[in-house]
Amino acid sequence: MWLFVIIAGAIILLSFIRYDALYAKNLQVEGVVTSIEWKSKNHQLPIIVLLNESGKETVVSHSSVALNETNLKLGDKLVKNNGDEFCLVNGKRVRFSKYLGSGFRKYTKQRDE
Repeated sequence: MWLFVIIAGAIILLSFIRYDALYAKNLQVEGVVTSIEWKSKNHQLPIIVLLNESGKETVVSHSSVALNETNLKLGDKLVKNNGDEFCLVNGKRVRFSKYLGSGFRKYTKQRDE
């Protein structure tokens, strides 16, 4: 009985870790950047606010987002499709997700360049 509880607990924990790691990859968003706070009070995570063509605001703030000050500025147009690890910033392809593939391997510059 205890073995079942331990195995079930491990499976549940791994599913939460995988879901968290795949957040940025599974996100779909498009809009113009209206606000950026790179080191917010929320665990120093970036908070990026986008405004789409219909006037709807979308807030992106997660530890798996790889965008930074060098590749995203106020007024930039960002397009991110569901399932893609990259996005388009003003038409230029930029890495959006810190994680590769299944979500367990963390992105490093050596793999990407």
